[in-house]
Amino acid sequence: MKILAWAAGVLFAVWLTAFFSIKVYDLGCVTSPSICFTETGVWLRKLVLLEWTSKWQTLISGLCALLAGALLVYATNLQLKEARNIRIATDNQRIVANFYQLFQELLEISHSRSDQPPKIIERINRAKDSIRQSTIAFPQFSTELHILLTHIVLQNGRMGNFDVAKIDAYSVIASAVAQIASTHTKPLLSMVASDVRLSRKYIDDVARRYALNPSDLDHFHQYCASTST
Repeated sequence: MKILAWAAGVLFAVWLTAFFSIKVYDLGCVTSPSICFTETGVWLRKLVLLEWTSKWQTLISGLCALLAGALLVYATNLQLKEARNIRIATDNQRIVANFYQLFQELLEISHSRSDQPPKIIERINRAKDSIRQSTIAFPQFSTELHILLTHIVLQNGRMGNFDVAKIDAYSVIASAVAQIASTHTKPLLSMVASDVRLSRKYIDDVARRYALNPSDLDHFHQYCASTST
């Protein structure tokens, strides 16, 4: 761009120099300076008072109309782009907020292992409601979590250790997905599972942290980059 601007400036300077040189020659400024000064005054008067526009009125009007149309199109495109960016940011914030809410709901379920069954069931149902709000962005994750919560069986009014461990693992991964999603400027609605780009090692570490077999979280590998290790 700088080279083009420099070239345009040089061409304009050359043209302007040639224009004045030709005019000076035509008016005979060398032999009759008074005539040159008089004609120069006439040029300046026409230039300042825009008298020269009468001859080119139709052309100038057309060019002004084209310029106004171009500016209108440009301004409209800017407004549409800004509105789109605002909509994307709003949708992304809502999706990320839903995932953090889901993370909190899962923690509450995990911490309610010693509560009475009605309380546990109430929290599970709240988590399912949060899942429904999250399915628009990451349906695979939401489906797996919904299956987990649906198949929780209370044994003597309590959750089994395996179910609690999986809920803890899911809550940690949900938080990680939310953190990654919060850094994206592109629409989260168009993301696929592999776009999350979790590390396979991270998934395996989460499994070991909660005494799970890594194969229990194999389905989360779809959220890993293909080159992750």
